[in-house]
Amino acid sequence: MRWSVFLVVAAVTSACASGGGGSAVYRREIGNASLNDVLSRSRLILNRYQYEVLEQDSLPFVRIETHWRERRPFEDETAMGITEAETRLIISARARAQTDLGGTYNIRLTMENRVRLMDAPEWNEKTNTTMFQRYADEVTAEFRKEISDIGVRRY
Repeated sequence: MRWSVFLVVAAVTSACASGGGGSAVYRREIGNASLNDVLSRSRLILNRYQYEVLEQDSLPFVRIETHWRERRPFEDETAMGITEAETRLIISARARAQTDLGGTYNIRLTMENRVRLMDAPEWNEKTNTTMFQRYADEVTAEFRKEISDIGVRRY
């Protein structure tokens, strides 16, 4: 049993060191929107994926951070011996331009992932598997769609 746990830990460590395991941080540009749309569309995405807001700031730039959300490990994580997984989102938006109609903000999504091996006391925050990347890509695509589907606004 000890030998198999050692092999799993070695495999996870090796994957992280080689770059095959990815990074714990996933960042993507989402697009541009008004402050109101940044806030409302962010809430929509967070609700859709069941993330709860931990804290939110909107001056001088927007930053929305969620609580860690426990999730079932993906199949490729389970194959590595991972038994617990959590993810949190951070949405940030910086003012890009100011017009007579208001400001435009550039939105960035950051997803943080952490996993735990069976009976391990500490979280590993250095492993993103292919299936986690797909999940993060899905959230990003949904967010981009929300921003691009706003349509023409009348003021």
